[in-house]
Amino acid sequence: MLNDEQIENILYPYAKRQEEFSLSVISIIANRISKLADFDKLDALNKVATMQRDIRLIEDEYNAFRRDQKKRIKKDWWWIVEYIYGEGLLFYETQLALAQNEEIVELTNRMINEAQGSFTTLTDSPVITMRDLSNSSYMQNYNLQSAYRSVINEARSYSNVPENLFDVAMQRTESQLFDSGVRYEVNGGLQSAVRAVRFNILESIKNLIQRVQDTMGKQFGADGVELSAHVAPAPDHAPAQGHQFTFENRDKMQSAEDFEDVQGNHYIGFERQIYQYNCRHYFMNIKIGKKEPEYTQEQLDKILEDNERGYTTPSGKHYTLYECSQIQRRYERKIRQAKEKYLFSKSLGKQADMFTSRNRVGSLTTQYKQFSRLCGLPAKLERIRVKDY
Repeated sequence: MLNDEQIENILYPYAKRQEEFSLSVISIIANRISKLADFDKLDALNKVATMQRDIRLIEDEYNAFRRDQKKRIKKDWWWIVEYIYGEGLLFYETQLALAQNEEIVELTNRMINEAQGSFTTLTDSPVITMRDLSNSSYMQNYNLQSAYRSVINEARSYSNVPENLFDVAMQRTESQLFDSGVRYEVNGGLQSAVRAVRFNILESIKNLIQRVQDTMGKQFGADGVELSAHVAPAPDHAPAQGHQFTFENRDKMQSAEDFEDVQGNHYIGFERQIYQYNCRHYFMNIKIGKKEPEYTQEQLDKILEDNERGYTTPSGKHYTLYECSQIQRRYERKIRQAKEKYLFSKSLGKQADMFTSRNRVGSLTTQYKQFSRLCGLPAKLERIRVKDY
């Protein structure tokens, strides 16, 4: 079964590419406002041409970003299906190759189109949020082109600001630009682009896995499911992970009713469905009695024991491994943000800010490695890498 680590390894590059795109856009804008003195020396025609070049560069970055992500979806979706299908052949007692299974091939192509369409819809209207000059408490949302023009015009208006306040005003604009980054609209509100993309791709991955599993189950006569398992599980789903269930009990599980596994173990109904929100579990369709569970009961018990043992701080604060993994993710985000702030400051030629950001990177990285070691979880150094840092 695809484990949590494999799913995360598939998911991570989408968020990383989004981060790279966001940093590229705000750096293009910031770089222009850092060169306003040269810009304002140009005549009107050359000013227009310069702004058009910048906007075209932003558009090129945007188009390349979306093209890259959609290509990756196609490649990853086929890898996932090939993995699931190959695994299914081991216990479904069939020799039907994936290329010969027209229904699965057609489903995969349809799911690729759906995932690419969902991603396209999400990323159709990227925005940058800035405070309105006339009312510092009011946030104004701009599409990328409008944001570019608005920030340039705001920075140019500082020519009338007293010299001793000029740097403060510019710093405010630059900070707002970095803190906003690129955002997307989700359920009527704006959300960090990286968070929105992660959730969008994860939902599409889970949907793909379940649809392919269900289709194979119907084709080859499955009569039950096995719930996937992973280390550091969320507490609500942890007791049932790795166990096998009849379809009837799977449906009870998904309907928040009490249910039982094929061994007769009883469970209290889950309020949160499997694969809902950030759940990484999924159901693998099986023939009960034909497939040995992925994990023995001893292995599953150890996962739960290790999760509960977790880590206790010197002050007595206890974290489960699940909570430790969530803190790890927060550290990783903060480290990447500090590296991006360094690159952003570098594009503006601000040595003091670069020094501050580099020190923050060092401090956070040390804390991250130490915390991971104390929790007994591996530090995922590949997740704190930032291009060009």
